[in-house]
Amino acid sequence: MISLRYIGSLPLTIFLVACSTTPYDCNCPAPSIVEPEVETVLTPQANAAEPSLDLAPVASQSCLSQVLDTVCSVDRVPEHLLLVGNAEYIVIEPELLRLKARIDTGATSSSVGVEEFQHYERDGESWIRFVIVNPVSRQRVEFSRPLKRIARIKRHGQASQERPVVELTITLGNANKQIEVNLADRSNFRFPALLGRNYLGGSAVVDASRSYILSAGE
Repeated sequence: MISLRYIGSLPLTIFLVACSTTPYDCNCPAPSIVEPEVETVLTPQANAAEPSLDLAPVASQSCLSQVLDTVCSVDRVPEHLLLVGNAEYIVIEPELLRLKARIDTGATSSSVGVEEFQHYERDGESWIRFVIVNPVSRQRVEFSRPLKRIARIKRHGQASQERPVVELTITLGNANKQIEVNLADRSNFRFPALLGRNYLGGSAVVDASRSYILSAGE
């Protein structure tokens, strides 16, 4: 039996945390949002092999209920939803930066790894300049985006961490969404980006037993 997770448009519970200061030297929004992050830290390995593509047919099962973790068969996936694996390629627009992303239905928010970031003021508003390294060419790609807020990320077994949040336009297959993404040091993670429920909600069905479904023909 292969379990697929259906990502419905469910309300997400958030907790506002009042704080008078932030560690950033800028006019940042004071409130933080506590968001769970349950991704497992993986130690990078040299020449680590990508997960193999399992193209075997999926056993037929019917959808049990329209909730977050619904067991469905591939032939019952609604046409307006993407079938994705536990890892896929994404493209950040308009810079056209292509990255591998962990697809994680257990994460409330999405995240992208940056090497450095710097706050600055533009037209009286807080902006952030950050650098993402292209994993293929190793080229440093610089981004500038308005700072939306500071999020407090609750990490499993670790102290919570404050991260800047920006909006990015991300393409996954034929889906294109502008979402909030927190900027983090992901050097200890296998994937430079993570897509959580704020992107997957209402857009995708996840087959956790497979990876790179959308790029299988490449």
